[in-house]
Amino acid sequence: PATLYVDNPGDFIITNDLNPPGLSTGDIVTWDPGEGWAHPGAVSLTFGVTAFSTITNAVALANPGDTVRVGPGTFAEQVNVSKRLTLLGNQNGISAIGRTGPETFVSTANSGAVMNLLADIITVDGFQFIGGVDAGNFTAAAGIATSNSASGYTIFNNIIQGGSNSSTAIAPGLILATDAGFFTRIAHNSITGGSGTTLGAPGIQGTLGLNNVLIEAN
Repeated sequence: PATLYVDNPGDFIITNDLNPPGLSTGDIVTWDPGEGWAHPGAVSLTFGVTAFSTITNAVALANPGDTVRVGPGTFAEQVNVSKRLTLLGNQNGISAIGRTGPETFVSTANSGAVMNLLADIITVDGFQFIGGVDAGNFTAAAGIATSNSASGYTIFNNIIQGGSNSSTAIAPGLILATDAGFFTRIAHNSITGGSGTTLGAPGIQGTLGLNNVLIEAN
């Protein structure tokens, strides 16, 4: 399996600049997330092949079983993960409870969960998510939403916060749904609900039929 890397464009150092000038597909770049990271050291990459400026693009080009490493910084996007991947933020392996240090912050101002996990055996470790804004569907304001037609999720060491929901629905941090196929574990996260609702904002909203799941040490 391959490892793909994501960071803000200005954080890639161009070592071989192909036409057109400036960061573009095919350029050879060096990636070094800097102090306070939980990734390995600096690596040489090809932009658009193993290095990307959005999580969405890396996920789209990754093959099942690959790892996507994301550096510190802010990523304003909504990510749908529909294949078996391991996604590692800047604080992977470090409990979200009371931690400090540079975060991989993923958020959106739009309606819809920030990250939707839509396939079996997906790992999400070391990120910070804040859900978007919605005026109706409670899933739309979540930081992470999983699928009731998949399972085997590993959600570790993330700060997950619901967004703002101006309706009578709720704004949880995590919408948790699975089928019974694979074991799911949710651990060492800081999970809180959002705001603006009349029915409350739980950290985790489980769906009917949820089973084969361990939630601990959050």
